[in-house]
Amino acid sequence: MSIGVGWSIGVSTGAFTGAITGAGAVVVSLTAPGYRLPCAATLRAVPDFADDSSTELERKAKALKFVALFETVTYLLLAYFWLVAHNDTLKAVVGFFHGLVWMTFVAMTVIIRPDIGWTWVYTALVVVTGPIGGVLVWWRLRTTPRAALVPHRSPAADR
Repeated sequence: MSIGVGWSIGVSTGAFTGAITGAGAVVVSLTAPGYRLPCAATLRAVPDFADDSSTELERKAKALKFVALFETVTYLLLAYFWLVAHNDTLKAVVGFFHGLVWMTFVAMTVIIRPDIGWTWVYTALVVVTGPIGGVLVWWRLRTTPRAALVPHRSPAADR
């Protein structure tokens, strides 16, 4: 079936697992002859990073600490070019990059919020207060103990 110039969808008796590209679609049937589903023995848990014992939340927190401070620095640079140096060109350039960093900071703060246990009030506070919020997030993550970032193991089922 043709959708547009260079686009087509193939139909198979199995599940659609291909990707539609500009040249067309690749359709692979999971029920095709010769295709075997992997057995459970080959689907072992794979660590995220081979020699790293940190959790996903610790890695998110580390990245957010950097972005929080970087957001504060870009805001201070923007304020400098806006209030002290009065340079419209640098104000526009730094303002553009500060906006990107601020949106990243907001997204990362909202994403980490439920995992780390922050309230929506705290999240709104750090987003609205600008560079002070960046310092608040950096300080809070800096003083958060590792035990709070590592999930508790569930008790063994056979006990």
